[in-house]
Amino acid sequence: MSVRAFVLSRVHCFRSEVSLHIAPLTLVYGANNAGKSTLLRAMMLLASSVGRGSPASLDLSCEAARGASFRDIKSRIDSVNEVAFGITFGDGPVKSVKFRFMEEIDGSHSLRDLVCADETGEVFELRISVDQLGEYEIIRDKSRMVWSGNVTFAGIRPENVDSVPEPYRQSLIRVAKGVSEFHSTLTWLAAIRATVPRKRPIPHQAATKTMDGAWVLDHLARESMMGKRELLVAVSRELETMFDCALHVDIDERDALFRGTPGTTQWRFPLADMGEGVTQVLPVIALCCMAERGDLGHEPILCIEQPEMHLHESAEHQLAAFFARITNSAYRPRLVLETHSDILLSALMLEVAEGRLPQENVALHWVSRESSVSESRVDLLQVDARGNPQGWPIGAFGERAALARALFLARRR
Repeated sequence: MSVRAFVLSRVHCFRSEVSLHIAPLTLVYGANNAGKSTLLRAMMLLASSVGRGSPASLDLSCEAARGASFRDIKSRIDSVNEVAFGITFGDGPVKSVKFRFMEEIDGSHSLRDLVCADETGEVFELRISVDQLGEYEIIRDKSRMVWSGNVTFAGIRPENVDSVPEPYRQSLIRVAKGVSEFHSTLTWLAAIRATVPRKRPIPHQAATKTMDGAWVLDHLARESMMGKRELLVAVSRELETMFDCALHVDIDERDALFRGTPGTTQWRFPLADMGEGVTQVLPVIALCCMAERGDLGHEPILCIEQPEMHLHESAEHQLAAFFARITNSAYRPRLVLETHSDILLSALMLEVAEGRLPQENVALHWVSRESSVSESRVDLLQVDARGNPQGWPIGAFGERAALARALFLARRR
């Protein structure tokens, strides 16, 4: 049940339903405050809400929520007191599932209905009963009730569906499987990653995944302590390509020392002394290498905000080639990148034009918003075989040209 799209509505600056298509390389562009980060964080919020306990609700304690209440995440430009999220699957007997949540009088929130569509196009709705607290009803044809009874949830995952009649019971079991896979395959890296200290204690157990990527450093350290060097070698190779700097993880009792060797020198310098570009991109490179090797399972989804943070343009070019290669892994990782960089986009389009990145593997989205009081929209733009985005907004990334022209005219005075 591979995830092919993520949809949401009535969340922050989004009122109408918008869709984010999940391809091997999914790109999210747009101006500041248009809603790009909201899309990625909403995915993580929904994934974190799988299996979190009863009753059916969103996990607002997760990092992606950033301390928000339900009222904080609902649309700011709509008076309707609800939010909705959905997943479209590319294969399997369940085609899509959508969840709609509403705020209760006491400030809490709950799942009001779940809409499921199967591979045949049949749709049914599981909605909370208006007559009996804790019970749900199955609705067909938008109004015909075919069953009423008890269903329990672990977050957004249906749990106790034994009393539900067929074929609805099987559909809910498959929904549970689909959202569980969505939870297990999704990893998120925020725009600001963890700094690399001079010494980092090595955890005794695998670290919990966090948005700052610190757990990726712990994973590298644990493997190095156990004598496993394959991942370290792969990451070091990429850093050498971008920065002419090899990576070393030295072990000092229970501490890991992350060091770099610039050029042909033999000196090992702490990464903490080698610039933010190296330390900020390190979790990105390591995470992608893990996905390429299959450490994150089959078809993992990597949501990464501003992967080019603190990188020089030449390093961005190398990063684009690296991303293109990762998408060709046999484990079929899918990268969802939110970025502002026209250099990264141009370099990725070059990968398409030169045949290293198939055009059908790219989903390019433009997120736009006319004003701070209007709703945001998401447009999926087609990319042709020459790396040309079709329907690219007029004036997008025009600042470089405008500045160059202004500077040229100023110098002529």
